[in-house]
Amino acid sequence: MIRRTTIAFILACFLAPVAMADGPIVIKMATLAPEKSAWMRVFRAAAKEIEKKSEGQVKIRIYGGGSRGDEKVVIRKMKSGQLHGAAITSVGLAQIAKEVLVLQAPGLIQNYKQLDHVRSKLRARFEKKLADAGFVLLGWGDVGYTYMMSNTPIKSPSDLKQAKPWVWSSDPVMAALYKEAGATPTPLPVPEVLQNLTTGVIEAFYGSPLAAIALQWFSHAKYITNQKITVGIGATVVTKSVWDKATPEQKKLIQEVNAKYHGLLKKKIRKDNNKAVKTLKKRGIEIVTPNAAAWQSLFKRVQEKLVGKVYPRELLDTVRKLAAQK
Repeated sequence: MIRRTTIAFILACFLAPVAMADGPIVIKMATLAPEKSAWMRVFRAAAKEIEKKSEGQVKIRIYGGGSRGDEKVVIRKMKSGQLHGAAITSVGLAQIAKEVLVLQAPGLIQNYKQLDHVRSKLRARFEKKLADAGFVLLGWGDVGYTYMMSNTPIKSPSDLKQAKPWVWSSDPVMAALYKEAGATPTPLPVPEVLQNLTTGVIEAFYGSPLAAIALQWFSHAKYITNQKITVGIGATVVTKSVWDKATPEQKKLIQEVNAKYHGLLKKKIRKDNNKAVKTLKKRGIEIVTPNAAAWQSLFKRVQEKLVGKVYPRELLDTVRKLAAQK
């Protein structure tokens, strides 16, 4: 005969998940975006709308400015359940599905039309890679065109050797670029870059003009090289474990609101980056005319070096064909 305590335990096991599902879902999300940046304003607006339309049943808590660590740390915390979501760049995405970095291969995608076309065509593939790793893609984001900024003019890749450059410690793409250029960068997580620019440990960095201003890095640069390295991307993702707690109606709401705000954010970031370039000029940062042939040669070599290490050959060829269509 089954004991009463055993019956009570079995009932508790069945009833506990139901109780959790009936209560508010709290999604803890992290991002490197500074508190007053365009990214954070849009993230908070989306979170507010989701909470309002769900009548308080879906609450999103956003931790900005890298307060929960660099993106590699954030992804690790998501996998352990300490965090449930993040708005991340390609570097963070690569911690989940490395081949997404093909979108960041230097010189491969050269403008927003190409980026939109390639992402649209490959969305299902990337979503599956993320899903296989236990993550759900809520929307793509933009960072903007990536440039080199420095205290000494960088015209050719060879100038990187003496520039005291920084590389994101979790970024295999730029690490490969520096290696191919014969430069030795200082690897650091993003939250530590400003301090090291201030002390002079590093004197050159890469990023979008808007990000450079938002992170206050721009005040430590005198030059910006007029050569697009990549078209920086980002995305908002959540863990499948927290996603599965939502009802079908809640999932639909979250997806619809995120689609709306990611669309608005994309337009805003692209527009604001154009303004940011003008702001940098007004602040006295000098535009350096690059040796375009030297940079393009470097980009092609790096694209090939990353085959088999970051992405497969067939994916690189696919992206090349798709980009050529726009």
